[in-house]
Amino acid sequence: MAFFSAAIAFVSSFASSIVSSVSGMLSTALPRIATVLGNTENWGVLSNIVSAVARIFGAFTPQETVEDMGNRTLQGAEDGIRPENFDSWDEYVARIRAVELKPELSERFTLEEKTSAGLAMAVRAMEEKLDLPNGALVGLPLLAALNPDYFNAERLAGLLRTTHDIVSVVEYVDGKLGTTDGRSVEDILLRTGQQLEPGKTGPQLRADLNAVVDRIQRPEQA
Repeated sequence: MAFFSAAIAFVSSFASSIVSSVSGMLSTALPRIATVLGNTENWGVLSNIVSAVARIFGAFTPQETVEDMGNRTLQGAEDGIRPENFDSWDEYVARIRAVELKPELSERFTLEEKTSAGLAMAVRAMEEKLDLPNGALVGLPLLAALNPDYFNAERLAGLLRTTHDIVSVVEYVDGKLGTTDGRSVEDILLRTGQQLEPGKTGPQLRADLNAVVDRIQRPEQA
């Protein structure tokens, strides 16, 4: 599909169509995510982070992972199990969880394809769980991809407990917010940091955040 750039040419047109079907907004963010991740190991790190956040909010069961749910989503789609064919999201997810995995199909789909589909499932499932519009949380996997050490599962979960405006958080780290909005988002990030690292002072937390933002905006100097 046209919105998939050469950066994720390894994702088949079939897999990309499924990602778009589950979470159209995530499909537009995947080219940047793929470019930032670069290698297979980083895809695994991202998968682990988003899996943990989805489990924290009950969007995934304790046994479910991004890769597994992506595999089920892709294999289910082979048999016509797609969101548009069900009356509700809950009905669709229940059917996905009941998919009997076929080893030959599991081997056919790449890790990147399974992860892409699983990220779409995780994002959409969390949006449904938190009663948010489609696309509200597509920035979560992007934040984790941009800096997995800082935007780990605990920090992302803490952010979601404070704000659902993840779009503004992404705009903040990209340097796209004005002064007033930027300070508001910065305050949220610092309060989240204080909860996670109560032993650090305000200036220390601010220095950590500034360093993260600087690395995101100037990756060539990292």
